Amino acid sequence: MNGTQPMAITANDLSQGYGRREVLQGLTFSLHGPGIVGLLGPNGAGKSTLIKTLTTQFTPRGGTLCVFDTDVKDRAAVRTLRREIGYLPQNHQADMSFTAHEYVSYALWMREFDDERISQTASGALEAVGLEQESHTKLSKFSGGMFQRVGIAAAIAGAPKLIVLDEPTSGLDPQQRSQFRHLLRSLTGSLRVLSTHLVEDVHVLADRLLVLNDGKITYHGASRFPESASIEDLEKYYASLLG
Repeated sequence: MNGTQPMAITANDLSQGYGRREVLQGLTFSLHGPGIVGLLGPNGAGKSTLIKTLTTQFTPRGGTLCVFDTDVKDRAAVRTLRREIGYLPQNHQADMSFTAHEYVSYALWMREFDDERISQTASGALEAVGLEQESHTKLSKFSGGMFQRVGIAAAIAGAPKLIVLDEPTSGLDPQQRSQFRHLLRSLTGSLRVLSTHLVEDVHVLADRLLVLNDGKITYHGASRFPESASIEDLEKYYASLLG
């Protein structure tokens, strides 16, 4: 990514928290798109809180956040913005009586997608994650890996402008992780924010990194993981970014 690309997300002195607890402390950053941003940080760093703020679930406690030129404090404008956001939460949940196709279709309906295109778009997303043969299987019959893949399908369906994925490869086997990486690279029209503990995923995917520790940004810039590095080398490099 570089400065010639359009600005997708801008945060200025962004703070967020729960009750008296401040989780995010004065974050200022900008993300250009499209491209892939790796969001890294230890447990408790504030990654999930930032994700929930970026996806408009939480209104910022302080500072400003604009996503595609929309101030997320403008609740009327946020409804339109949400049409452009695909989101996979960590440990996502669903009505297990839904079929895979019904679940992805429901996600598209929630984003106010064109009714006439929902069914075809849902089918395309399921094909992208290798679940086309399970389209009419109930989610209650799915393995953990299959359930994760249908969640990915719901997030990417219709190629929203912003795709936010929290631990998306959890439960996937090595072949499925490889397929996921290929899929994420193919979504070239979207800004993709990938939050994960697996630095090898970020190493092979991310153009830029946003590293959080204790609610503060300790690194924001180009991904410079060493080429052909071992897992140990990647972990050491990641640790060096935590400040």
